[in-house]
Amino acid sequence: MRSWVLVPWEFFRFNMLAGASVQYGGHPWHWNLTQGLPAVAASLVPLLAAGLLQSGPDGRCGGCHTGQALLACAGVVVDWYCL
Repeated sequence: MRSWVLVPWEFFRFNMLAGASVQYGGHPWHWNLTQGLPAVAASLVPLLAAGLLQSGPDGRCGGCHTGQALLACAGVVVDWYCL
């Protein structure tokens, strides 16, 4: 018999409640700051630079400050992937 699977719940149950993620290894508490954040941020730098270059010399595109919007989006993505 097939049943529905709620993937976020199964992920939480497997990793947090059952503690089964330990079999894949672990990182020290500072890993997100010293390794994870730089890796994720470095992968976004080329895309951020391309977007800033395309926004024009005054940093505006379509009436909004594109540079600020790109920096905010990059910050949200980096924060999300480093959780």
